[in-house]
Order: sequence, then C-alpha cells, then structure tokens
Amino acid sequence: MTLDIAVQRMADELRRVPPFDILSLDQRVALAAHIRLGVYEALDVLPHEEVREVAYVLTRGGVLLRSEPRQEELLTAPVVLTLRGLRMNESSHWEVVFTEDSLVLELPIAELTYLSSQLPEFASALNQVMDL
Repeated sequence: MTLDIAVQRMADELRRVPPFDILSLDQRVALAAHIRLGVYEALDVLPHEEVREVAYVLTRGGVLLRSEPRQEELLTAPVVLTLRGLRMNESSHWEVVFTEDSLVLELPIAELTYLSSQLPEFASALNQVMDL
C-alpha cells in the first residue's frame, strides 16, 4: 500500500466520525497525513506512560475507560477520546481497555488546534466532543 492510499483511507475513516465529517476531503487528507494508526485487539490496554498530546479517534470497536475513584465508562465507535482535561485531572489513576478489536487514529492536538483556528465551524463542533 502506498502512502497516498493509506492517507486516503484514514481520511475516509475520519469522515465517519463527527465532527470530522464536516471537513472537506482536502482538509481531511491534510489532517490524515499526521495520523498514527493503531489497531488493538480485545483486552489490549492503551499505553499511557504519560498523557500524550493526541486525540484518539476510535473509528471501529469499543473501549472501557476506568478511573480512580472507581468509575467506569463504556465507549463505542465512533468516538473521540482525549486523555487530558477535566475527566483525567479528577482521576488519580486511569486505564483504557479495548472491549473488542478496534481501529484507532491518533491525531496530534497541535494539528487539531491549528485546523480549529482556521475553521470556526469545525472548532465549534470539535469543542462539543473534546476540550482543546
């Protein structure tokens, strides 16, 4: 698979997930060029040595988000997840466990911030699903 085809496929995956569905094809392709693709099996745990400056876009599958004090939240695709912000700042410990085979696109927060600064309608839609 060539790089162009891989980027195109990730751009197509982004189209399935709000708020990325409001972006044009060219905007999704530009964003997809910065994506790191992750494929996880059921019961895999998302590594979290430290909070990374990425947003996880779950396009297929599901995760169980566990945090201390004892809370659990089941999330299924499509969903955007960041491991920062209020949800994680309130927790002393957390983990993300995949509940089924999943496809995850890791988007750098810096790229999302830049795109949001260029497109107010995208910024508004993105702010409804995550804190930048």
